[in-house]
Amino acid sequence: MRSQLRATPVNICGHIFALSKLKEKQLNAIILKEENTKRPRIDRPDQAQKLQKTCEQLETFLRGVCQPRGIYQKLRNMFSRQVMGHLAYMRAESVRIYKAERLTVHTVDNYALDGILIPAKEAFSGPELLPVEGRSAVLFCGPNAGYCEFAIDCQLQWIRFYAQRGFDVCFWNYRGYGSSEGSPTPTNVVSDSEAVLHHLRETRKYTKIIIHGESLGAAVAVKLARRSPCEMLFADRTFCSLRTMAEVSVGWTLAQLVFWVTRWKMEVAQDYLEVVCPKVLANDARDSMIHELASLRSGVTRLVVLRDCNR
Repeated sequence: MRSQLRATPVNICGHIFALSKLKEKQLNAIILKEENTKRPRIDRPDQAQKLQKTCEQLETFLRGVCQPRGIYQKLRNMFSRQVMGHLAYMRAESVRIYKAERLTVHTVDNYALDGILIPAKEAFSGPELLPVEGRSAVLFCGPNAGYCEFAIDCQLQWIRFYAQRGFDVCFWNYRGYGSSEGSPTPTNVVSDSEAVLHHLRETRKYTKIIIHGESLGAAVAVKLARRSPCEMLFADRTFCSLRTMAEVSVGWTLAQLVFWVTRWKMEVAQDYLEVVCPKVLANDARDSMIHELASLRSGVTRLVVLRDCNR
């Protein structure tokens, strides 16, 4: 069959359609409805076998045309193929549902960051929409591997919470995530957040901005709120420092090896104490990712106790 059929999209779709119509006819022939019930029953096993054979033909044809041949093609397909559920589909869904606007922000070293801006009036249009003075927005710093395209599902409650209060919500991808260029480090992620905040203030003309961060994003949000003025900071379930989190999670020796290789450092607790705007710290003592001893709450508590003891 494959040798007689040229593998073009038109021929492939035509062949699939023909096999599907054949399957439909065979299915209609073997499914009979009883007079006094809506439950279908299967009859005529010979027709059922024909239907099974048709399905196997369809599967064989698709495998032959769509699957790569050879080890090189298989490896390339495994690591580079785009399938249904790709970020482009999720981004298009956010635009369709919330009329989201795509953002492109350039960093100080000229990398392009990707993001989306969800308007409050599209995310929440009910009668309980609260009035707010001026243009207001929430800059959301996502968790590790928290693509902004995932926001329409993972952060739906926050989108509605802020939208009800008249705040547009901005999600953005760290370097190397989604369509954002470059590779992330603790230093450039914080500087990139400043670029996104500057874009919201100067280009989008927002006068009130809340900085909201979750997990790793909360550490970024704390650093940003300490450097740049904002209306409020919300730090949701983050660590007091990368070093403490590593030492609590994998032990002191392995943590030293990790930091010797990566050179990553991120101290958050002292920065949180130095933030001057209204701030909220959320914590989960049963967090499966960040141990309570490494949480921002524990780190801030230690610093406050030591500060009081040294007075």
